[in-house]
Amino acid sequence: MKKVTAFVMDLCPYCAGSKRAVKELIAEDDRYAAVDIDWINEKEHPEMTEEYDYYYCPAFFVDGEKVYEAHPGEEYDSIRENVNRVLDAALEA
Repeated sequence: MKKVTAFVMDLCPYCAGSKRAVKELIAEDDRYAAVDIDWINEKEHPEMTEEYDYYYCPAFFVDGEKVYEAHPGEEYDSIRENVNRVLDAALEA
């Protein structure tokens, strides 16, 4: 399984939506429960952001490659669809 790193911020509605999506997707497909996501709060660990290229949160990287970065105004359905892509990418051999 591939490593997932997610950069998030407190009080970010898109970050909250991504965490909600992960929970919902795990409830629908228990294969996703095996995916280990390293949730990194960028305000608490700014030094960790230097290795990654992103602007908006949440930003998800699978084995160091950006798979999803939220954008302003994004609706929950889009967030959920993109988080699903992240989880699928992590499960790929």
